[in-house]
Amino acid sequence: NSACTYDTTDAKSLIALDFANTGPCPHPTNFVTSPKWNRCLAKVNRSMGHSRDAYLAYLWNFDFTRILAFELMVVWKKILGFCFLSIVLSLMMSLLLRFLYSAVVYVIFAVAAIFTVGLPCCMWILFANRLRRHEDILNSKILHFFHEDMGLDPRS
Repeated sequence: NSACTYDTTDAKSLIALDFANTGPCPHPTNFVTSPKWNRCLAKVNRSMGHSRDAYLAYLWNFDFTRILAFELMVVWKKILGFCFLSIVLSLMMSLLLRFLYSAVVYVIFAVAAIFTVGLPCCMWILFANRLRRHEDILNSKILHFFHEDMGLDPRS
């Protein structure tokens, strides 16, 4: 089952490798088609019924479904292994938090206390260094050439 494009006026601009099935849709088609995005897309045929087997048979006609099923058949053991590993790790973390919750709370309180004291100290150190650098600039040798009687001394 391949989706083919409808006739277009600019068919010369299409790349043959990208659009190998250019041209009108084949008649008769396997399924009822609907025009979407310049393609013949199959619609679910109501005459198939709504049974699970009919729907799976319909899906099996698409390459994506076949590729996905093949990939799942190849890697299903690894998927189950990762699921088992995630369950084990989540149980371990739950047990650790269950029995060590008081230590975790104390660690969080300690970190909060350190930040509460440390942040104002850091801000004060930054402010003091900035103030000292500003005073060094004002008291530099170049600015001492200005006299107070000229009104150009920035220290005033």
